[in-house]
Amino acid sequence: MKSRLNQKFHKAFLFAALLFCVFNNVQAQEGYLSNEDRVLELLKRSQNFLEEGDRTSAFLAMTKAQQASELLNNDSLFFKTTIEVANFFILKNEVFKAKRQFDKIEPGPKYSSADNCRYFHRLAFYYNHRGSLDTARDVSLTALNIATENKINGVQNTIFNELGNIYEKKRYWDSSLYYYDKSVMLFDTNSVDYANAYFNKARTYYQFKSFDSAIYHLSFIYERIRDTDWYQIKAPVLNYLSLSYGELGDSLKRYKYDALGKAESIESMNQMSNSQLLKLETEYETKEKEAALGQQKIELESGEKERTNLFYLICGLGVVLILIFYFFIAIRRKNKRLNKLLEENEFLVGEANHRIKNNLQIIVSLVAREIYKEDNEEIDALRNIGSKIESIATLHQQLYINEEKSEINLNDYMESLVESLEPIYAAKGIELEMKVQKSLDYNVTKSMYIGLLFNELVINSIKHAFEGKPDSKQIKLSVTREGEKILFEYSDNGIGLAKESKPKLIDMLCRQIKSKYEIQNSDGFNFKTLI
Repeated sequence: MKSRLNQKFHKAFLFAALLFCVFNNVQAQEGYLSNEDRVLELLKRSQNFLEEGDRTSAFLAMTKAQQASELLNNDSLFFKTTIEVANFFILKNEVFKAKRQFDKIEPGPKYSSADNCRYFHRLAFYYNHRGSLDTARDVSLTALNIATENKINGVQNTIFNELGNIYEKKRYWDSSLYYYDKSVMLFDTNSVDYANAYFNKARTYYQFKSFDSAIYHLSFIYERIRDTDWYQIKAPVLNYLSLSYGELGDSLKRYKYDALGKAESIESMNQMSNSQLLKLETEYETKEKEAALGQQKIELESGEKERTNLFYLICGLGVVLILIFYFFIAIRRKNKRLNKLLEENEFLVGEANHRIKNNLQIIVSLVAREIYKEDNEEIDALRNIGSKIESIATLHQQLYINEEKSEINLNDYMESLVESLEPIYAAKGIELEMKVQKSLDYNVTKSMYIGLLFNELVINSIKHAFEGKPDSKQIKLSVTREGEKILFEYSDNGIGLAKESKPKLIDMLCRQIKSKYEIQNSDGFNFKTLI
């Protein structure tokens, strides 16, 4: 009997030691989040997210990496992560935020040649995006010199492609073709980058009206990528083939390639939608498996607890009774947490599927509407569509940031929309004054319609309101709460709306949310509605 008791105490001691080791291991893993390897891992994950098209996850990963490198006081890691954050803002067309990131760092001999090269290359991308082409060219050449002198492989091809794009915008066709040719020669011929660089080269021929050469090169690259799923490259290739044949007066081939290009654009949208759905399904299946494993673990722990309880009751030792009580409370808390997490996960997955489905339907409707407008230039239609999609993406960003998923802060949302539209209206010399009530939380669905209304009204003002008006151009917006609804007021000092005219998309959006509106043409265009 004494021997058995000693064995039981020995097992209890080993079990306690195991718990101690597990606790220390968890602490060690948490500490790992702030070391240098973890920063590099986060940067790698952010690049993978960007390649998959998941910009939100990519931004979160790279900003975590930047914050961790700053806490570690590691200048090299902070330099590297800040470059990637700046590059992300350029990709999102938020050049002012990118500039603030570049202002935080400065290249120098204390950083690696690869990092200095990356800095100048991305800085050139920033200046190119801003339209400062001469500066972009000089900075690109600096990056190229660093890459050449230090034999940094895999960078020159991208730099050559950037230089080709810069000279294309400067309309220096020979220089543009020279650098595009060098870029094409360095890329793997079976890669997306090769296809993109070759398309850039073909587009340059179109730009300086060498349509036969453009058709030859566009046809060549299209034959290479015809059987791939690179829809985002195939669509513009087919579009330029259509335009080139149109310039040569071949209407049959023009309409043929135009139809093929639109089909590839639709496939591209389907691919993005399927990718998002697959990601959600994978996450859902992972949560289900984790829940099943958690339940099995609880059952195993429950069985072990019953055997341990029996032993503790027989021994009648106070210390054993305390351990029983401790494990009982711990398991109950764990059960409650798991049940709560399961309920939240089920709700969030269902809500995400529902919202994404609705938003995709809205995007498809908007795209279809723009396709059948005959009086718009293609580039204006694309910008119009892009701004609408941006307003919906901004809404999802606010949802991702906020803990509350049924409402968003309208002030933050509208400020983000104004920032995304600033490059468009500022380029036309238009001033925008916005007054939104502070701390104004509102329903997510109706907030999305408010964003779309604002977007469409601004685009309409830019396109139509200020024709022939060289003096001050102003747009004003006011968003305030009236009882349970939001009073949305918009005006511009343009030429106003023609009599008996009705903005169709505005009317459709208001009818969808059952909102009555008023339009007046005194001293410009004035729009008011309660949502």
